Amino acid sequence: SLKPIILFPHFIHFGFQLGIIFGKLSIFLTHLVHLTLQSVDIFLQLCIVLSEFLILLCNPVHLFLQVFIILGKLVVLLCHFIHLTLKSVTKGYPVIPVLSVDTTA
Repeated sequence: SLKPIILFPHFIHFGFQLGIIFGKLSIFLTHLVHLTLQSVDIFLQLCIVLSEFLILLCNPVHLFLQVFIILGKLVVLLCHFIHLTLKSVTKGYPVIPVLSVDTTA
């Protein structure tokens, strides 16, 4: 009854074959996870680039709006000055003090 002794190398060979199959499967899964992580990384890098582009795009718009705000404030100040000038002229008080020249001397 040499059958167990003859079958033993076949079991060892079968075990090695299973080990090779599981090793290749684990390598495949590792590559799959690696590619998935690389895809996620590329997607996140793309999101970062797009957000930086939007920031760069919004900065000039923000500056443009700030210029309009400043111009609006200047217009408001000018309107207040005109209003005070008209108010003082109707009451006879000059807004800007004028040096009076004494001509009686």
